[in-house]
Amino acid sequence: KEAAKRKAERLEKKEKEKEKALARQKEKQKQKELAKEKARREKERRKQKEKAKAKQREKQKALAEKKIKEKERQKEKAKKLKEKEKEKQKEKEKQKEKARKQKEKEQLLKSKTKGEGE
Repeated sequence: KEAAKRKAERLEKKEKEKEKALARQKEKQKQKELAKEKARREKERRKQKEKAKAKQREKQKALAEKKIKEKERQKEKAKKLKEKEKEKQKEKEKQKEKARKQKEKEQLLKSKTKGEGE
């Protein structure tokens, strides 16, 4: 009778140990899954961060290019304006020269007629 009791207790103890081991195994598995999920989330977060950084870099690059283009456009505008001014100046000089020659002609004509009259 006593032996049977001890045997039953041993079996019960073994069963409890088995259950404990199973519970530990389950907990270990659960922790492993949690760690895996955490790592996955972290990886995704880094990926998104990098994506945002790349987008920002692209934005900055585009902005810099836009600025450069605008500068070039302004430079070209200034150049054209300068050329226009030069042309105006040339035209002015031409007109001045024309007026001077006309005046010279008239002077010559006057002096000729004056000389003939005397």
